[in-house]
Parts: sequence; C-alpha cells; structure tokens
Amino acid sequence: MDQSDENFAKLIIEIVPKTMGFIRAQMRAVAGSEFTVPQYRLLSHIVRNEHSTNGDLAQWMGVSAPTMSKMVDSLVNRGLVNRKTRSGDARQTFISATAKGTQKAKSIQSAVITALALKLSPMTQNKKEALAQGLEFLRAIIF
Repeated sequence: MDQSDENFAKLIIEIVPKTMGFIRAQMRAVAGSEFTVPQYRLLSHIVRNEHSTNGDLAQWMGVSAPTMSKMVDSLVNRGLVNRKTRSGDARQTFISATAKGTQKAKSIQSAVITALALKLSPMTQNKKEALAQGLEFLRAIIF
C-alpha cells in the first residue's frame, strides 16, 4: 500500500465517516426513539463539559443559538439537564447534566462501547496497539 500523506488522508476520509455511521446506528438501536443522534451527542457533551453556555454548545454543534436553545429546552423538559444562572446575570446561564441525564448518557455510551469492542475483539494485540497509537497521533494533530 502506498503510504503517502494523501493516501492516509483518503483512508481517514473513508473510514472515519463509516465508523461514525456504525456508532450512530448502535446509539439509535440502544436509545430507540428516546433520543435523536444530535440530542444524544449534545447530552454526552454536556455530561463531559459541565457548565457550558448555550453559545458554547451552539458553536460546538454548528447551529444557531436559538436552535441550540430549543434543543436544550427539550432536554430540560425531560429532566436530563438544568440551566443555572450565575450571580443573577441571565447572560451567564450554564447548562449542566442532571443525575438522570448523566445516567442515560453513560448507559447508552456503555452499550455502544460494548458493540464496538465486539467488532474489535478479533484483532491481535499488536494490531490493537498499532491502532491505538495511530488514533492517539490523529487526536494530537487534529485536536
């Protein structure tokens, strides 16, 4: 296999979306109609990043602030996240997960991890280590 930078880039462009498609399909299978993929992504992000603002979340998801506000409203109404205003300043409203929201997100994530681990189980330990190194390097250069 030609291991030029362009071929590695093509491989990433081919494999990452397919991997994400697998993850989304597993998430849908576990969550059923309880969450849309964007709602689950949002909830998971809030669990990992307590005290996000609506603007932070909108920027992260690539949507407008009003769109994000509606998405957050849906999670608030279901008791999965809270809005908290700091020092009475409505411009400083932070969004955090409730215990119920954290449990839901972690439960779905655990099931998806189990499904992905099953896919990875036939790999040899050497290949797993090589994959882990490659993913860590990709994380370092992308993030």
